[in-house]
Amino acid sequence: MIEVTCQGSAAATHLQDLVVAGLNPVRVGLRETDPVGRRLHDWLPTTIGEVRANLERYGYDEIGRLFRPHIAFTRFLQRDLRIDLGTLPSPLAFSGEFSHLGLYEMGEHGTCTSGVVDLDLTAAG
Repeated sequence: MIEVTCQGSAAATHLQDLVVAGLNPVRVGLRETDPVGRRLHDWLPTTIGEVRANLERYGYDEIGRLFRPHIAFTRFLQRDLRIDLGTLPSPLAFSGEFSHLGLYEMGEHGTCTSGVVDLDLTAAG
């Protein structure tokens, strides 16, 4: 997986707040593992503070102040594809405007397993 972390903003955090508020009531339980493969039930008892509160309330730690907006380029069709990261542009050169937000069911290791909805962000404004 290649992940580009973006600069946060009040608008991005507000959007996350709206999405979480709308979807958290239909969330079921905790994932088996976190994105780095740790079993949540093994490390949750040792977790404290805001991380633990987020895990217990939302099933995910990067909510609110801990939110890290990012764009992830994940599993390629060609599973054994190897990319020389030195050939890619610097993340500092990355920019863009995004007209859609896709919401996905989260699977093992934080992967997006199936689409729930595609939101057209241009329709609102």
